[in-house]
Amino acid sequence: MWQVVELPELEDCDILVSTSDCPEIDIPADKLFLAARSPVLRSLFVEGPRSVGVVGDFIPSTTSGEKARIVFKDVKLKTPLILLYYIYTDFLVDIWNQINIHNCGMQHYRAIRSELSSISSKISLDHLAKALEAASQPSCSMTSDFPNALSGPSYSEFNE
Repeated sequence: MWQVVELPELEDCDILVSTSDCPEIDIPADKLFLAARSPVLRSLFVEGPRSVGVVGDFIPSTTSGEKARIVFKDVKLKTPLILLYYIYTDFLVDIWNQINIHNCGMQHYRAIRSELSSISSKISLDHLAKALEAASQPSCSMTSDFPNALSGPSYSEFNE
C-alpha cells in the first residue's frame, strides 16, 4: 500500500534533485537520507564535486544559502521521484505494473523502469536494483542502511 511521504520543504532541505530534461523543477531532499541509502552518494558527498558517473552531475553548494544539487541526465522526471519515494519509504512505486495503463503508454513506463534500474545499479541501491530485475518489491533495507551510514567514518564529513 502506498504511503504519503512529506518531502522536506525547499528551505529545510540541503540538496536539490532535478533532471536535465526538466531542469526548472527542483525536488527537495536530505543528504542524510541519500547518503544512508547509497554508499556511492555517501562517498560523493564526502569527496566533493565530481561526476555521478553516467547518471548525472553533483554540483556542491558554494555559499551558505545555496543548496547542493544532483542533476540526473536524460531521464524522465518520474524517475527521480520514484527513486526518492523508495529512498524515503523502502517501497517501490511500480507504475509500470498498473492495470490502467494503455498500450500506448506502456513503452513510456517501461523506459522509466529501465532508467530507475540503471540509476539504482550505478549508485549501489542493490535491493532496488535486484527488485527491478525480478519485477518484485525490494526487501526492506532502511533499518540496516541508516545504522551503517551513521556509524561510518564519513558521516560527520558530509553532515557539516
